[in-house]
Amino acid sequence: MIEGGQNLYYLGIHSMLNKNFKKDLEIFEEKLRGKENFAFVRFSDGEADILLNKKLVITDDYVIEGNFKHNFGYSKEDHKNFDPDQHGFVREKLVKSFLFSKENYYTGIACPCCIGGIEAHTWMKRNISRTNEFLTWANLFVNGNYADFIKKIIPVFRDRKIVMVCSKNADVEKAEKELGLEVVKDFRVGENCIVNDHHLIDEIKEWIKQEKIEDHIFLFSASSLSEILIHELFKDYENNTYLDIGTTIHPYFGLGVERDYLKGYWKNEPRPDIDKECAWAIDERLVYNDSRWWEDIRNLRNDPSVKEGFINQSHITQEQHTTFMNKHSHNFYITLCDNEFAGYIGVIEGDIRIAVCPAFQGNGIAKRMVNLLMELRPDSFAKVKLDNEASIRLFESCGFKKKYYILERDAP
Repeated sequence: MIEGGQNLYYLGIHSMLNKNFKKDLEIFEEKLRGKENFAFVRFSDGEADILLNKKLVITDDYVIEGNFKHNFGYSKEDHKNFDPDQHGFVREKLVKSFLFSKENYYTGIACPCCIGGIEAHTWMKRNISRTNEFLTWANLFVNGNYADFIKKIIPVFRDRKIVMVCSKNADVEKAEKELGLEVVKDFRVGENCIVNDHHLIDEIKEWIKQEKIEDHIFLFSASSLSEILIHELFKDYENNTYLDIGTTIHPYFGLGVERDYLKGYWKNEPRPDIDKECAWAIDERLVYNDSRWWEDIRNLRNDPSVKEGFINQSHITQEQHTTFMNKHSHNFYITLCDNEFAGYIGVIEGDIRIAVCPAFQGNGIAKRMVNLLMELRPDSFAKVKLDNEASIRLFESCGFKKKYYILERDAP
């Protein structure tokens, strides 16, 4: 189900950790050089509209998104007409592509600085439920990465056999010659291909099967149909690489140079997008605990660097933990950072239990969890070891005061 991204308790969105626009492109370059097969789908503004079941019309002169009309348009290769009342099958297939999860299936999503803004960036993450390992930018091949795409990525294509899926108006021979590629096959799409050209799913699959195609690179420049095709092909034939390259090689196809990043690169026009390194925001949220997180809690609690801060130093077995969670799971909450387990907080008989994964420490997560928990459970308190200075600082920063000491006699 694709929604606007409703969640339980919202902590905030923070720019942190090590997600990097150029580094993700380098990861793709390394995979290509190592001939490791993978897939890359891109969910940009047009795909987002379809996922949200909004009307989408793109013409030469205007763009309609839902009830809003923009006074600009694109060339016929980019024309679309998605009517939610007539084209539900398109959305159904696009949703499957968006939600699909498989090793080496990379999903490019809206970035907070341009396509759709922070709202689209966040609801895409929350609906897709995949971690950052296989999430990246829909804009990964363009903007500030476009020069590297042309100079570093395209040359790697020359070591593999290429299959093009592109507009019927594209001059594939021109692109093949100018880029130095070996194009062994091309499949063409026509106007409004997102509605009209779904027959290509079976046609391409049959060709791959009959010709025993492996280790080829499939380059898709077929609007939102690219995502549908890539999902279907990688699902059944994972021994090839499938990349949605969008409009990146339109100049080589002899097609329009209308996008700002293309104008900046090919026409030397002053376009800010050509130098733009797109941002990434970490979606940090608190959710109810359930059984899927139990083992993450146990592993974190048993981590030597975390366990030393707890009063009880004993190792917790899986059996012990399952018994405990069956009784107390509802008293715990989980912090997720971009769908990845980052820590937990809970209350047992009024006493707060909290831990943050080492990789996420130092970003204020613990303090935000405590402050939010106190809104939910205002009578909670914290028992802290005297030598656990980090926890003492944490709770004091959240307004807690020292009230009691528990004195114990050392064993003889």
